[in-house]
Amino acid sequence: MKAKIKIAIADDHLLFRKGLAQLLADDIFNIQIQADNGKDLIDQLTKNPDIQVVLMDVNMPIMNGFEATEWIKQNMPKVKVLALTMSDADMDVIKMIRSGAKGYLLKDSEIFTLKSAIVELAEKGFFHSEMISSKLMNTMSEESEESRNQRILASLAPHELDYIKYACSDMSHKEIGIKVGMSHRTIDGYRDSVYAKTGLTSRVGLVLFAIKNGIFKI
Repeated sequence: MKAKIKIAIADDHLLFRKGLAQLLADDIFNIQIQADNGKDLIDQLTKNPDIQVVLMDVNMPIMNGFEATEWIKQNMPKVKVLALTMSDADMDVIKMIRSGAKGYLLKDSEIFTLKSAIVELAEKGFFHSEMISSKLMNTMSEESEESRNQRILASLAPHELDYIKYACSDMSHKEIGIKVGMSHRTIDGYRDSVYAKTGLTSRVGLVLFAIKNGIFKI
């Protein structure tokens, strides 16, 4: 029999955490850790380093999901983090991915979607949810994604590549403009040209494109 996937759940809502653990209790998953904040999670992970997947809430007291995920990336890189949260805010998605999360899923998802995400994380190392990867999966007719991305990268001007790198930060367009000595309208223009060339329509999609194609490294 195939070994069960060892899971940790970090969520400060007790009823949700325990209910989720019960829903996942089957012959595929083994819930070994339940933590109510990031610090509690880390304390338990250091005593149980065999955990494969962490289901991580974003907003928690004492230590939030961003901080806990960053710690895992630095200290236990084999552990895969799946953000499981109510927040669909672009900057939360971006920040979790930059912190080291390998997938992002909303709490109102179907249980079979969550189970599939956990299996994909354990087996492939990354979960491509529709929320963060649909735009990356769009390809032109009779053109592979790889060749399309190479064509897009070749079309990007240096200032557009610089904009993409800054877009992977927490800075607003106004803050980016101040840093590079340009107006936020100019930065908006760079964004529009990048979106037109890549076919993307959101900052989240752009960050995933940048990570996937080596423009920005986490």
